[in-house]
Amino acid sequence: MYFKGCVQGHNKVTIPIKNQCRYAKIKIFTASTVANHSFNVMTPPSLQPTAPFWLVVPTYNPGQAVWSEWIRALQMQTVQPQRVVVVDSGSTDGTQQLSQQAGFLGLSVAAQNFNHGGTRQWALDQALAAHTQTPPTQSPPTWVVYLTQDAILANPQSLQNLLQAFQDERVAGVYGRQMPHPHASWMETHARHFNYPATSKTVTVQDKESMGLKVCFFSDAFSAYRLSALQQQGGFPRHVPLGEDTLMAAKLLLAGHSLRYEAQASTLGLEKHLAQLKAKAGAMPEIKWPF
Repeated sequence: MYFKGCVQGHNKVTIPIKNQCRYAKIKIFTASTVANHSFNVMTPPSLQPTAPFWLVVPTYNPGQAVWSEWIRALQMQTVQPQRVVVVDSGSTDGTQQLSQQAGFLGLSVAAQNFNHGGTRQWALDQALAAHTQTPPTQSPPTWVVYLTQDAILANPQSLQNLLQAFQDERVAGVYGRQMPHPHASWMETHARHFNYPATSKTVTVQDKESMGLKVCFFSDAFSAYRLSALQQQGGFPRHVPLGEDTLMAAKLLLAGHSLRYEAQASTLGLEKHLAQLKAKAGAMPEIKWPF
């Protein structure tokens, strides 16, 4: 379940993992674990989507400032996931504690066993398995959103705008716009605007004639999939160290689905910049957010 509040205790389920690490601990936060501490929870007007969705994010030492802003931006969204699944690779910066306080479902995987395809799929599989072990008070997700720890939702409508792409039944996957942070270099700014323009578009496999390889450009830094379509393709490949998003996009196109780039759904990338400034100045700078 998804709870907003500070969680003090947790239950642990140990599940064997093939081709990853020997065991991982799944922390399932329930109502009985909500304790006396407080977490700064935002409560914007909620406009629930027409279908339930989950959110999956890998983490590894994003820093408390970045991760706190990530959580705050999520809490500001006009639509909220039924479950937030955090798969952590051994953070030592307080990330897991902040995730626990926010009521997220926590998974752990050894850093040396992380890869972008296998770990994302494993996290989703374990969350779905855990869901079947709890009372059926909620339906399984229709859509699954993937984010990265440094992709800060840029405005309260980011998730809502992303998921609206699924009103078109042909769309199996959608990715959002990645905006440069306010202090980005000219090169980073150019790359962001080139790869993530201001105009939305939907593509099919027929567009390969005009777009070439760019037809399957896709980014799991901020994306969502129709779960049924993702599962029909066998999920993300387990042994792909990177590029799992492009590979899955190509498979979905070849299967006859459409893909959507939604420019009205946006994130701000910030982690690298904050780390650089902190290393130079020895302190975390104050960031002015657009919401």
